[in-house]
This record gives sequence, structure tokens and C-alpha cells, in this order.
Amino acid sequence: MYEFVIDQDGVLTAITRGFWTVEIARAYREALLGHLHELRAKHGLALLLVDGRESAVQPTEVVEFLSNFEAEFLLGEHDRSAYIVPSSLAKLQAKLVIKGERAQCFLSEHAAKTWLLAGRAERAAANG
Repeated sequence: MYEFVIDQDGVLTAITRGFWTVEIARAYREALLGHLHELRAKHGLALLLVDGRESAVQPTEVVEFLSNFEAEFLLGEHDRSAYIVPSSLAKLQAKLVIKGERAQCFLSEHAAKTWLLAGRAERAAANG
């Protein structure tokens, strides 16, 4: 359903797959919060790349459960999150979850990672 990988750039990639229940979303949320806390402690900020290209369009209750994404996950002023989705329909659904300037949705992995890493050094320095 999901797995986490931290790369050499200090980016946490969350690979999501399949159709989720609220219980799966709850477990994902808890695991993700732990990884983001670890990144902030180590790098001064958290950069999250959510690769949802293998995810299904999720049921309304899962989308609603994750709908407060930015307030819950992007706690640091300079945290950022990029979503990679497989289709325009999935992009529309993702936009229900990501509402702020620090989270964006992409159809391309390259575009997502470029946006995510842009200005990273300056944001990390600003976090002190």
C-alpha cells in the first residue's frame, strides 16, 4: 500500500499504491509524521515527494481523512511536498488534499523533484 525511502538529497519519497481504506490512511499518516519529524531534526526542513502513480482514485472518506494535509504534515515554515499522479483525474483529486503554496501536484517525476528541490539550500539556511 505504501513505502518510504529517504534519498541522498534528504527527500522523503512516499510510494503509494492501490485502493486505501481509512485504516490504511491512518497508518500511513502516523508513519509519515514520524519520518517528517526525523527529516526536520536532521536537515532543518522536510521535503516530501509522494509518488502516487500506482495509486487508485481513492474513496471520499480517505480523501476527507487526508484533507488537512498541509496543516498536519508541512509543519516547518520551509517544508514542501510534491505529488506525482498518473492522470488528470487523479490530479484533480489530489488538489482537494493539497491547498497551499508549499504543496504542488505534477504528472512528471522530473518536474516534481525540480520544484521540490528549488531553493532548498536557502530554505534550510533560513531554518537555521
